[in-house]
Amino acid sequence: MRRAFCVLAIAVCLPVSNAAAGAGLDGGAFLSRPMGARAAALGQSFTAVPSDSADGIIYNPASNAFISSPTVSASYLRGYAGDGTGLVAFAAKAGPVAITPAVLYYNAGVLNLNLSDGTQGSVTAEDDRLVMTAVSVTLFNSLALGGAFKYWKSELAQTASAKGVSYDVGALARLPCGFTAGAALQNMGADVKFEDVGDPQPKTTRAGLAWHLTAPAHNTDAFFDLPAVDVLFTGDYAKTGQEDGHYQSGLETNMNPLEDLLVSLRGGYMFGRDDQSVTFGAGLRQRGWGLDYAFGGSRHLVPTHQVTLSHQF
Repeated sequence: MRRAFCVLAIAVCLPVSNAAAGAGLDGGAFLSRPMGARAAALGQSFTAVPSDSADGIIYNPASNAFISSPTVSASYLRGYAGDGTGLVAFAAKAGPVAITPAVLYYNAGVLNLNLSDGTQGSVTAEDDRLVMTAVSVTLFNSLALGGAFKYWKSELAQTASAKGVSYDVGALARLPCGFTAGAALQNMGADVKFEDVGDPQPKTTRAGLAWHLTAPAHNTDAFFDLPAVDVLFTGDYAKTGQEDGHYQSGLETNMNPLEDLLVSLRGGYMFGRDDQSVTFGAGLRQRGWGLDYAFGGSRHLVPTHQVTLSHQF
C-alpha cells in the first residue's frame, strides 16, 4: 500500500517539471529533455543543423556526421521546478563514420511525504539515468544517416523503478546555397512500466530546414565598410507522443570582435506552446573552447536556464 501511495504522490507532483520536456501525456519524459544550450536558445529548432558540439544527437542522431575534429560537451539544465538535467557527450569521426557516446541524468529534487496512511519523510522525487551511443555515416559528402541506441533506468520516490531501451533514427542533408534539411524519429521502444500499467515512450517526430548565410566583409568607397555576414535561420516541426505537433524557429548571428574570438547571439520562438514560448541565449568560441547559455521563457512557470561547456580538439 505504501508503495502505491508513493507512486501516486509522485505522479501528481511531477507534471510541472515534466512540462519542460513536452511529453506530459507519455512516460519517460526525461527522454525528451531539450539538452544543449545552443539548440535550446534557438527554440529547440535544431533538427537540420550540423552540430559543432557533441550534444546535437539529442535532436538528430545524424547531427555530428560533419564534425571536423573530435569534440566533447557538458550541459546542465535547470528546469521549471528546480529540477536538474545533465548531459556529457563526446563525438569523434573516422573516415565517413562518426560515433557519439553520451550519458544523461535527471534529478527532480527532494519530495517531502506526508501521506494519509501515516507515511512521512523525504525522498528523491525522480531519479533517471540514460546511456546512449549514436552512429552516423556520411554518404557522397552531402548526406548523413544516423541511428542511436539508448539504455535507461528511471526511479520514482526511491520506491518504484523502470528500465528499458529506446531507438532513434535520423538523416541530415546538405543542400545548395547554404541550406540543410533534417528529419528524425526518436524514442521508439516498449512502454515505460513502473507498475502493472505502462505508458508509451515520448515518441517524437522531427523535420527541419536551416539556412546558413555567410558573406565576407566588403570594402567600399563610401564612408563605411560592409561587415561580414554570418547568420543562421532554423525552422522545425516536432510532434511528441499524443500531443499536437508544433512549429519552432530560431535565429543565430555570429561576429568576430577579435581575430580568434567568435561571439554568437541567438533567439527562438516555440509556437502554440502553453508552457514554453520565447528563448534566447549567447555563445563564445575561442581556441577550441566554447561556452553557451540559453534562457527559456514561460507564460505560467519560472524560466529555465541552461549552460554548455564544450571543447574541440
